[in-house]
Amino acid sequence: MSAEPSEPRAGNSVSAETMLACAAAARARAIAARAGQVRDFLLPDAHRLSEHVRHLTLQRLSATIDSVAREIGEHAVRLLERDGKQGAAARLKQRDTIPETLLAAQAFQGSGIIDEILAATSLDLLTDSLPVEAKEDPDQPSLLVRLSQSEDRLVATAAVALMHADGRKQGGVILPAELHHRLVWIVAAALGRTGAGDADIDGALIEATRRSLAAHDEGDRAEAVAMRLALTLDPTAEMRDALMTEAVQDRRLLLLAALMAQGLRIEFTDARDLLLDREGSGLWVALRALDLARPAIARIGYALCEGDPARDVEQFAAQIDAIMKISPDYARRAIAPMRLDPDYRQAMMMLDIGKEGGANDA
Repeated sequence: MSAEPSEPRAGNSVSAETMLACAAAARARAIAARAGQVRDFLLPDAHRLSEHVRHLTLQRLSATIDSVAREIGEHAVRLLERDGKQGAAARLKQRDTIPETLLAAQAFQGSGIIDEILAATSLDLLTDSLPVEAKEDPDQPSLLVRLSQSEDRLVATAAVALMHADGRKQGGVILPAELHHRLVWIVAAALGRTGAGDADIDGALIEATRRSLAAHDEGDRAEAVAMRLALTLDPTAEMRDALMTEAVQDRRLLLLAALMAQGLRIEFTDARDLLLDREGSGLWVALRALDLARPAIARIGYALCEGDPARDVEQFAAQIDAIMKISPDYARRAIAPMRLDPDYRQAMMMLDIGKEGGANDA
């Protein structure tokens, strides 16, 4: 005979306090979810992520987390087994799916980790969408192949390294040192939840995390390798014009961003943001600051418009005369704030926000 709904089931009783706590947590999650839905509803279409970008970014984030969790978790297990802590090692092996746990807890909010992975993914997708242009000389090797054959050993080595780094972009992302530092400690903390406060597990995870941090080399990042090549080339203005034109023709936006950053003396991330900005005004000013000729700017602008349907190629064509009227000296003064240290710029921005908040309170 089935039990009546009012009958308590042995072993399954839940206290009123637990039920109230669960209800409060569910309510908080619902409020947060609704707030996110409202922000998404109000977001202009031009700023909304496509499902493809969202899916690939999540895929790369999960792969990056999995890679770190596997490295830290497996080494921590080895440490525990070495010290005869077989029970703790067994519990750590039975860990939950870390990416899902961290995303559900919104552990990356404000960390900059998702920002970096999203930007890197967006640039890769834009690169893959650029038009394939036929070379005037079909027998001529691509730019990177020619650079890899340079008589300058440093240039050749950097070009080969960039080709290899480009081939490793599938799967997880190699983060800058600061972001990698944040990520590994977040992942270690999530793994530590498996041990439910077990001091042996905590100790092994901390040791494994420190080992991972010591072994991390952000110089292996494709972005860092591209910057090394640009700095090694150290092109003249005329050379840069030709290099940037061919970089976009060969669909090498990483190298294009690096050449921009090197020439303007700005951070790679700022150059990347200029390329990803669909409005493009900042990019045109930056290209004029480099004193790029009209054909180079036209080719870069056309390629970006062809690669991203959200960009208006007719609007760009109508702007080209106005773009060329911007003097290089004026453009250099306009982008001067981008040359400031990023932390300094961030601090200045926070001060401005503080002033606005104070004015609103007054």
